[in-house]
Amino acid sequence: MGKSRSTHNKWSSDGGYHWHECTADGCPVTDNSQKEGYAAHTYDQQVVSDTYLASAANCTDPAKYYYSCACGAAGTETFTNGTATSHTAGTAWKSDGSGHWNECVNCGDKMNEAAHTFAWVIDKEATTTEKGSKHEECTVCGYEKAAVEIPATGTTGDPSEPSKPGETPSEPLKDNPDTDTSSPQTGDDSNIAFWMAMLIVAGAALTGTAIYSLRRKYSG
Repeated sequence: MGKSRSTHNKWSSDGGYHWHECTADGCPVTDNSQKEGYAAHTYDQQVVSDTYLASAANCTDPAKYYYSCACGAAGTETFTNGTATSHTAGTAWKSDGSGHWNECVNCGDKMNEAAHTFAWVIDKEATTTEKGSKHEECTVCGYEKAAVEIPATGTTGDPSEPSKPGETPSEPLKDNPDTDTSSPQTGDDSNIAFWMAMLIVAGAALTGTAIYSLRRKYSG
């Protein structure tokens, strides 16, 4: 009853109440409800601090904080502070077989979604005897399709079979009449012309002789 007691300025609390502890030597007060400032929590303080952070700001919502009591105890109700952050696309591309996109560095949402734009890339040039290979690659994100075969440039029909000397990739070796040995050659055609001329001359001479003989016969 008339005894004074000194107290802490710092608050002590439990789940529902707060108070100041007695610091006097031999303080007889042990019941918290009898201590200085004892009262139920009142969660009416809006303190923007990591201590009361419920959720950080994201691309769609501002940061949320718990209301607190004057003693420092945190409540369960929240208030918002600040503004939502905007989507920020990462520099790395993500992709699958149908398209590509960036992910927001803040929330992970997809951004800049688009279909692939493919171009052919030669992995290995084909030669006349060896196959090559090529694949389609997206010019934006680098996504690659499976490689396909390039036939050897000297093949005909079956691309796995190299061409033979004298053949082209599109058609077989054609017959050359100068090298055809199916029938034997009989000689130079110019000899035939010579003998024909000789026969004509001989015929003309015989005809002339016959006419001369007839004339002598009837003139005599």
